[in-house]
Amino acid sequence: MQTFPIVPLALSNKAHAASQLLWCFLVLAILSLPRAAAADPVADFYRGKILTIGVGFSAGGGYDLHARTLAHHMPKHLPGSPTIVVKNVPGGSGLTLINTLYNSASKDGTEIATFDRAIPLQPLIDGDRGRFDPLKLNWIGSSDNDPSTCIAWHDSPVKTFDDLTKQELVVGATGSVGIALAFPRIANAVLGTKFKVINGYPGSTEVLLSMERGETQGFCSAGFVTVALARPGWIRDRKVNFLVQLAIEKHKDHPEVPLALDLPKSTADRQAIELIVSSTLFARPFAAPPGVPAERVDALRKAFNQTLTDPEYLADGGPAQVASGTGDRSARRRGAESRLRHAESGGRFRQRSDEVAIEVITPAIACKLTPEPLIVRKRSRTSRRAAANAARSPARIPRKAPA
Repeated sequence: MQTFPIVPLALSNKAHAASQLLWCFLVLAILSLPRAAAADPVADFYRGKILTIGVGFSAGGGYDLHARTLAHHMPKHLPGSPTIVVKNVPGGSGLTLINTLYNSASKDGTEIATFDRAIPLQPLIDGDRGRFDPLKLNWIGSSDNDPSTCIAWHDSPVKTFDDLTKQELVVGATGSVGIALAFPRIANAVLGTKFKVINGYPGSTEVLLSMERGETQGFCSAGFVTVALARPGWIRDRKVNFLVQLAIEKHKDHPEVPLALDLPKSTADRQAIELIVSSTLFARPFAAPPGVPAERVDALRKAFNQTLTDPEYLADGGPAQVASGTGDRSARRRGAESRLRHAESGGRFRQRSDEVAIEVITPAIACKLTPEPLIVRKRSRTSRRAAANAARSPARIPRKAPA
């Protein structure tokens, strides 16, 4: 029979204590090792990806400015920090873009778009052309709340809104839908104004150029902030007159400009105006198509909101805070003007210009009025300058000599 030596009790206790101490050191060593970060499926998806922001207008206008400023600052707030590029797709004030976004764009969270604020109402107004359901879009947010206005060139006989009931004002429009087309028509029908619409410009940049060239005399989709950023000299030199605000309530900094909703004489007329101007509540909408995974939609919304309060975004001309009048206005304006120059010159924002020419078709409008004849133009396939040349009127509007 095998026998074992008896270990003294004191030695056994020392061995046990040493064993416990060894285990403590081992546990501490394991805990001190660098731990792998928790898996983030959203970050894993967006890492190395390209996210495209479609803009339903040509480069250099207000919607384009908002998209490019957002594209520059949003990547660091979105998990995975994807590259964000801007793609201009003019056509129907964004109707072409949103129909594509809804029906055939990728639904993985790599495509979002911004378009005319009136576009969400299009299925209600003309369902045959609005092939989307606004209630099924994944709305990301709006980057400002600047109301639209009607402006008139300084040498036009129209100086105030009251003048519009006595004098004709030729205004440009950017497509078959949108407030630039809808409001003049409604105003002519219910307020007795004398707007004449020249339709088919690919964006506000070309409309503003047409005013300078004498092709048109005004525009009814120009926000106070957009004009101040895109054409600061116009404000400084009093080149335009603001005729009316197209919004639910007046801009706090411009109480002297009348509100369109205050002008109708009857309830029915007011409702017609309200239908059109209510779209200003959308301001600068950004949306993703239906079917995007919920966690990616949530990440896009969170990144969007964080970007709008990012100090670097605000210092770089963040349009949302320009509209609200906070922060260093001069610094923001310099940043925004710089971004406009980059947009117009095809700068570092990698603008993709693969849009196609589209024939603009006059749509039915909200109150089903018989539309007056419109001058309709074809849009160029090439650059902003070519598009502007394509929009050149065959006859210039005679200018009156200053009184």
